[in-house]
Amino acid sequence: MDDPLSPDNLLLVAADAGDYDGAAAALEAGASPNSRSEYGETPLLFAADKGHSDIVRLLLEWGADTELKDVDGATALLNAAYKDHFDIAKLLLDWRANPNARNNRGSSALESATLYENRLPLLTLLLDRGANPNSQNEEGITPMMWALGDSEALAELINRGADWRIRDRNGKHAFDWAIDNCEHEAIEILKKLGATLHPEGKKR
Repeated sequence: MDDPLSPDNLLLVAADAGDYDGAAAALEAGASPNSRSEYGETPLLFAADKGHSDIVRLLLEWGADTELKDVDGATALLNAAYKDHFDIAKLLLDWRANPNARNNRGSSALESATLYENRLPLLTLLLDRGANPNSQNEEGITPMMWALGDSEALAELINRGADWRIRDRNGKHAFDWAIDNCEHEAIEILKKLGATLHPEGKKR
């Protein structure tokens, strides 16, 4: 069994708890910035999830790998986006975190920015840094499909090249989704793009 007082374990605990001094001391004592918990979490994954931006920066300065994943396939950016920690997401992207990283379900940070309303700043940030507006998770769901209830997010995705014709695994495109969910504003927006129930063109 791992020593709970080893520098690596102390760093994991400190990163999770938001203990900056404890994290710094553990690193000085030789802890790896990429140490792992039994479930694959790294200090960076913990800190990004909990919103500890000072520790995120500290870990990055000590060489933490932004692309390491936990057992569910989440990266630090995915954790930050899921919790809408905008400043941490920006910091990770500044350190060249992959904006298109996906977890084991095929979900990206952009999905978290569209699945929940009022996350336009995060959505814009991710698109600015190269997130794919037409990415699909394992169910074939696109960011546009999630954003149908948020007209500002929908407009931003359209301006960045999101394609309503892409179909999910059930063969439905964004216009179908809008109709099924009675998203009247989205229906009118998509109609202006030429949306119909039987379009020619893109499939999954």
